[in-house]
Amino acid sequence: AIVRCLKANLVLKFLNLEGNKIGDSGATSIGEGLKANAVIAALGLRGNKIGDAGAAAIGDALKVNAGLKELYLTHNKIGDAGAA
Repeated sequence: AIVRCLKANLVLKFLNLEGNKIGDSGATSIGEGLKANAVIAALGLRGNKIGDAGAAAIGDALKVNAGLKELYLTHNKIGDAGAA
């Protein structure tokens, strides 16, 4: 559902999903949505149990997303592999 919303979004500039325990699968879905979204400028994902795989998926999305300027990922389970 979040992927469809992100792809269709033309208005929302800040999305705060902090503390929702979305994990790697949720972060991967958000990454897919971010690939098609150029409007969101800030994304809050603190405290969501995101690990290396989820961080990598978001990182891949940022390679094609030029609109996101602020990304909050503190208090997750991202290690060295996910930060690379």
